[in-house]
Amino acid sequence: MNKFAENLLTVIDAAISPPQSSEQRERSFLRAIGQEAKHKPDAASVSTMATEQKSYKGSQGFVNKHTAEHAREAFVGQHARHTAVAAGGEAVGEHAFTREQIETSFELKRESGKSAMRASSLRAALVAKELAAAFTAPVGKLADGIEADEKALCAKFGFPHSPSALVLAIRSAIKRVEQAANPDLSYGYCEPARMVPFLDL
Repeated sequence: MNKFAENLLTVIDAAISPPQSSEQRERSFLRAIGQEAKHKPDAASVSTMATEQKSYKGSQGFVNKHTAEHAREAFVGQHARHTAVAAGGEAVGEHAFTREQIETSFELKRESGKSAMRASSLRAALVAKELAAAFTAPVGKLADGIEADEKALCAKFGFPHSPSALVLAIRSAIKRVEQAANPDLSYGYCEPARMVPFLDL
């Protein structure tokens, strides 16, 4: 396939693809500059982050199955089962819980799930800092190299230099990566994948 046909297919593909969200565009940009900078993340660290991401999502799913609404549904379901058994003239064998007991049980389960999410976040944050540093170092050199070329070109034509939109975008991306790798976990939690937006977990 010649270059023209290749470019045409790229344009057509972009036209028919669904629009990307701002988060998707940022991730695409981070991956593109990482690739250009020849960034190669440590495989063991990426594996650790993937493990923590899976653990975090599992805990989050557990929390989401034990909301106040789920507690209400459990109480209503218990009542319906007991009513059906009683209507048949049989003794209800299942232990009955009050609505408050069920709500308390679900609340405790939610808190356990949130504690597990926080533990995953804290473990992931230690690795995320290392991965972010390994990403920002070569990407910073990439920005420096592009700017050096721009300065040389401006000097050649006697034109005052100011950083291009691309250089500014790369440097802004570096700051966002550094911030993402240092979430405030004083009281809460953060999804591991959000700490390393330049990686696919």
